[in-house]
This record gives sequence, C-alpha cells and structure tokens, in this order.
Amino acid sequence: MAAQALAALREEASALDVEDIVALCFAFNKDPRRLRVYLDVLRGKAGVKAQAAACLVCFDLARQGDVRFEAEFMALIPVMTEWASPDAAGGLSLAERLIGDNEYLRALWVDLRGRLTRLDPREEPGEGVLEADTLEIALLDEDDLDEIGLTELDVLEVDVQALRAQWLAALDRFCFWNPDPATARPDAPPGFFADHRADMARLDRFRQDALSLSHDVREAAEILPLLDLFLAAHTRARTLFGSRNRKRDEHLERGLGSFCALPGPPAVAVAWLMDPTAAPFSWEKVAELLLDYLAFFGHQPRALRTGPIPWAVNGYLRSNRPQPPPTVLGGDARERRRR
Repeated sequence: MAAQALAALREEASALDVEDIVALCFAFNKDPRRLRVYLDVLRGKAGVKAQAAACLVCFDLARQGDVRFEAEFMALIPVMTEWASPDAAGGLSLAERLIGDNEYLRALWVDLRGRLTRLDPREEPGEGVLEADTLEIALLDEDDLDEIGLTELDVLEVDVQALRAQWLAALDRFCFWNPDPATARPDAPPGFFADHRADMARLDRFRQDALSLSHDVREAAEILPLLDLFLAAHTRARTLFGSRNRKRDEHLERGLGSFCALPGPPAVAVAWLMDPTAAPFSWEKVAELLLDYLAFFGHQPRALRTGPIPWAVNGYLRSNRPQPPPTVLGGDARERRRR
C-alpha cells in the first residue's frame, strides 16, 4: 500500500469513533498494514476505552509475528494484568467492562488472559523478547590499538590472595552464609534456587562476580558455565508469543561455550549444584542440557566437530532440538521443579 493511500486511510479512520475503528480492525485483522494504521489512530484518541482497544490490537499484531509489537506489548503487561483483576466486589474486570460485547476484542482478550496466567514470575516483563532494531557498535580492535600505540600496555601485578578472598566473599554472599543484614531475606534459601525474580537477580549478581574473577581464580572459572546453564535451565524456552526466549539462548550459548573451554571437569563446582546449596534436580537439569548438546555434537560433520567451539554451539542453538531437552535424569517430570 502506497504512502499516499496509507495517509488517506489514517485520515478517514481519525474521523470515526472507537467502536467503528474496532469494527474495521476486525474486518481487516489479516492485513497488518491496515491494523498498524488503526492502532496509531486509536492511540491518538482520548479515553480509557480507546487505550484498551489499542492494547488489544497491539497484542493482535504481536501474536501475528510482528516482533516490534511483541516488544511493545510486553511493556504493557503490568497494565493488562491490573486490568484483568476483578473489581472490589468480585465482579467484572476493568478490561471486560471496557470490551463489552465486541466480538473481536473479546476473542483477543480470551487469548491474552490465558497467556497472562502462564507468565513466569521469575522474569521481568519483556525479558527474552528479540528486539526488532539492534545496533551493534564495533569497539577498538588490535589494529586500532597498534595504530595509536597501545599494543604494549603495562601489566599490573595481580594480588592472587586478595582476589581469592574476594571470591570467597562472593560465594558466602551468594549462599547467604554471611548476608547483608539490610538486604537479607530470612525465608530465602541459599545458593542455586530460582523460584522468584529476586533469586534470578541474586544469581545474575553472582555470575557477574564469577565472571570478573574467572581469569585469576580457578573456582570462579569452573562455576561460571554452570551458572549460565543453571539460569538457562530455569528460564522458559519460549516467550509469551511462542518465539524463542532470547535471554535463555544467551545463557545457553555462554554456558556451553565456556564449559567446553574448561581445561578439565569442574568437579568442585558441580558440588554446589547439590543439596544443601541447590534445589532438587538442579544438577540433573544442567546435566541434561550438556548431554543433549553432546548428542547433537556427536552427529555433526567432522568439520563442525573439529572447528571452533562457538560454531558448534551456534549450530545447536539453531537446530530443531526440543528445548528444554527431555527429562532423562533424576525422576520423572512430575517430580521436578518447573523449568
């Protein structure tokens, strides 16, 4: 549709009331270009009813696969969750009162309400959604450094004892053996537990500690891939709209890559993934990711198996293997914690 035609369509729709615009959305719901125009017009109209309709049309575009609107709608989830709550008397929710008997919006609302009930309380709204426009900036490479005379930087002497003490302090903090009284939660379990959003933040902080010390402290280097794999195992593989969870893929890629780069088995680090410093089946879930990757790796052409590790890991992420992998260790799925 030409720009002139889209402008004329927007002008015509702007003169209509909300109910008529919604009727057009229903009639042309298979035409994303028209839906985008009607969404823009609804967003420009005053009133809660127009905004509710705009939210649901945004949801419709997102579920049709428009990544930009998927990211936009995820930011609206707190509002939609609040609108879904019944009123003080236990009657209709605000969303249901606004939607009324409109068939198109009611069908969207039924679909959306079902998806809201499956949201993961451990994730911030919008986490894992692939952003439509991502700009990558290349920083200085070795040739740039050579050109400006910075290839031979002075190497600072490393205080190994101080770094090891820093690692032990991070480990203590992570396991709540030496908690900060201002932030400690009495009911919080130590170590590898991921039931709430606060646990995911605590795990991510410990990962940053391990990453900063991994070059100089062997234990930090060993536990780093296990942290990423644990986070991958406790992050849902799909977003609200069924697309791959970008955040989980990042953890999985880093975890597999750094695990394969270890000089030897992380025997000491694995112990932290077991009772009493981990939830039941924590090690089993991590091990299943590793086993599934090895099963994939073993069936690849020799060129892929002998090339750089990231190539094989990238191939695994792009493969059609089910994620999360099947339960093969430590009891059946009914006994396991939710992934």
